[in-house]
Amino acid sequence: MPKITVTFDIPEKTENLFQEYGNVPTYQLTQHDQYAIRDLLEETLDRNAIDYKNPTENALIGLLSTVINQQRPDDKRSFPEFVIDYIYDDIEDDDLIDMNTIEDYFEYASTNGTMTMSTQKSINYLASFWQDIEIYDELYQNVFVNAFKEPEVFLIQVSTEMAKQIVDAFQDLTEKENFTGKEFKDLIDQYDDRTKGINPLNSLIWASPKKRQKMGGHHG
Repeated sequence: MPKITVTFDIPEKTENLFQEYGNVPTYQLTQHDQYAIRDLLEETLDRNAIDYKNPTENALIGLLSTVINQQRPDDKRSFPEFVIDYIYDDIEDDDLIDMNTIEDYFEYASTNGTMTMSTQKSINYLASFWQDIEIYDELYQNVFVNAFKEPEVFLIQVSTEMAKQIVDAFQDLTEKENFTGKEFKDLIDQYDDRTKGINPLNSLIWASPKKRQKMGGHHG
């Protein structure tokens, strides 16, 4: 049975990056993280140590490179977590957040027709979050574009709709119609706990209005 050693040449700076990603729980890896890990593997694979005259070794390295390059990153966040991460840094300075103004966080993306500047990344996100995406028939038939023909625009539309669901959940939770940026961010910080097996934020989003009201003040 042949034994083949695959060598990675890892500079100190890159070694630190591997250690950083190694400390991130698998369920928290984003698409960006996985692209970065893939690039690190490709960049550090020591091709000078390969015996290309050995057909088995040559084929193995070719297959390894193919797997590294073609693997579709599967974002491990939930769809609500993805949307929160997209808008979070812009929230605090706002005076009023409600079901209408939450759309403003996607205005730049809507103007440019993309949240990702990459059709493939948008497709990857949609594939990762597909089970979390719920669309009313009326929206899908009369408002939303076809996900397969215009994935970048579709991602903007469903992300905006999810942001509205998050606002709606916090409205039910607090029995308030609108929030300051600080109030909204405080609620996110209180409920978005990704260290738990089931993120309380996700439980809140998918709960019924009556259950959300019961959850108010009881999360700890």
